[in-house]
Amino acid sequence: MPNNTCPMSGSKELKVSADIKGLDEGRDFVVLSLSEMKAGPEATFSLTTSFLELFENLIRHGYGGESGYATIGINVNGEGAMLTVTDMSGEFDILGYDGPDQAAMIKSGITGKMGIKTIKVLCDSVAYKREGNMNKYILKKKRG
Repeated sequence: MPNNTCPMSGSKELKVSADIKGLDEGRDFVVLSLSEMKAGPEATFSLTTSFLELFENLIRHGYGGESGYATIGINVNGEGAMLTVTDMSGEFDILGYDGPDQAAMIKSGITGKMGIKTIKVLCDSVAYKREGNMNKYILKKKRG
């Protein structure tokens, strides 16, 4: 009988439009790829949630309603899982963004604006590179 919990290695990539349809396609791609490569439930949850937060920001702020595309990459190996999102929207380094003060937001009744903080909490490693006119976000979740 096959061992369905044994980690597998592999990588996949998908190009999607930077809109709600691309968000749905990307989410399904991330979940299915991580599941097929047996990344584990924690990595699947963390990277899928982080993808949704990152891609929603890309749609709203990166492309600002204009048409655009993003490439989603998944890589799984013995060390863990990695999600990359590459796009050609305006430069935005999430590492330098901490978001608004949570206490002040709660006090004033403002909700939301927690996407980047959520990504930083869920992922073991978050990296950003600007390569020419492209943003590259690299999110990692270790095994175990």
